[in-house]
Amino acid sequence: MGNILITGGAGFVGSHLAEALLKLEHNVIAIDNYSTGSYQNIKHLSLPVRNKDICKFDSDLTQFDTVFHLAAQPFSKAKTNWFSESNSIFQTNVYGTYNILKHISPTCHFIAASSASVYGEGTKLFETLLYNPLSAYGYSKTLMEQVIINSPHHNYTILRPGTIIGPRGRCFPNRLIWTSIHNKPCELFDNGNITRDIIDVRDVVAALIRIMDTKTYGIFNLGTNTSITGLQLKETYKPVATTFNLFPQITTTPFTPKDFVKNSTLNSNKLYTTLNWRPIHNLTDSLTKITDDYLLNKTREPKSWESL
Repeated sequence: MGNILITGGAGFVGSHLAEALLKLEHNVIAIDNYSTGSYQNIKHLSLPVRNKDICKFDSDLTQFDTVFHLAAQPFSKAKTNWFSESNSIFQTNVYGTYNILKHISPTCHFIAASSASVYGEGTKLFETLLYNPLSAYGYSKTLMEQVIINSPHHNYTILRPGTIIGPRGRCFPNRLIWTSIHNKPCELFDNGNITRDIIDVRDVVAALIRIMDTKTYGIFNLGTNTSITGLQLKETYKPVATTFNLFPQITTTPFTPKDFVKNSTLNSNKLYTTLNWRPIHNLTDSLTKITDDYLLNKTREPKSWESL
């Protein structure tokens, strides 16, 4: 079994990935400073965690065959000036990536989570399009990608996922469910017309492991080749909520935050063809899984949310 490092191993995707890899009996170690991740996400796992900021990490990592680089500062509060108001985002997402690359073996398979936000607005986006980020977060991910591409490490895979949902997640479908369980209102931006490509974290984990096993290198989108609006999500969740005796309080607003991407959907055929693989979880299945988990584990409100 391989020696595997997960940066951000106590985070949303990282904790699900660690759980799957440990079940496959890999040797797994995580790095996480718990700034956005949580010990609660991994307390059920026998997962060694180095509690360290990736920007300050200074230990040798050459023993690892594969590094899943998932650590990131996820959201920007910048309103007017990306550079003066988003220092922590650039530090973590750009310099943190450089710092981890500096300490790994030149032959290590470096698998990094970027974001569909590098494209900015668009539908059915594909990998050869130019960068056009609208936010500090998206811009930081474009710089992160360039650090990887121009590093001496040629065995890399960069994934640009859509909106990832699942237990312990923080994207809008998770928020919709959490507010429904706690009898709180939930608001949809742009009158419910925001569009996303939504993928289940279980499919993301399956893709990550398949990429590792097949030694697949390159830049790939990771989505479902579908699109859903906030209003469509609302309608999809209604019957799921009914089965749990929940009554979502969903409203709409014409307001959309500055630099917020309204429409983002992906063309992921390149990854499907390369891996001979496709996502298997539909949206109703995902929403049911999240609701059941939240009710079972009495999940606290996450530290930050992404809206829709």
